[in-house]
Amino acid sequence: MMHMFSSLPYFSRECSRVHLFLETLCSGYAGVSIPPLILGNGAYPLCKWLMKPYDVPKNEVEKHYNKIFNRSRNIVERAFGRLKARFRRLSVRMEAHIQNVNSIIASAVILHNICERKNHEILDDDTNLKTQ
Repeated sequence: MMHMFSSLPYFSRECSRVHLFLETLCSGYAGVSIPPLILGNGAYPLCKWLMKPYDVPKNEVEKHYNKIFNRSRNIVERAFGRLKARFRRLSVRMEAHIQNVNSIIASAVILHNICERKNHEILDDDTNLKTQ
């Protein structure tokens, strides 16, 4: 998702502070603190909060990592694809005050998760696009 917002001035200023936010979301396993990580493509620099695939895997371990990484990233991309298919307004420029954007996106995600749990279909026609 980073590439989607990296050209916006607000996001560019805040990008250097992403790790501060992510550290507040740490979870633990077997006494080890595990921070959330963002999955990025090879165009991004490796950061402590961003994982990316090996550009040229040198051994079987790196090839296996890339395989698992790409599988995980595809799952995330499909999930965002379903979210944007259900709420198509998320795919275009959002005409909203910056203060409201988090609430709008969080609301869409919550409603999407409810629809997914109840197996509601995603409409594939454009009849309701203008009313969303």
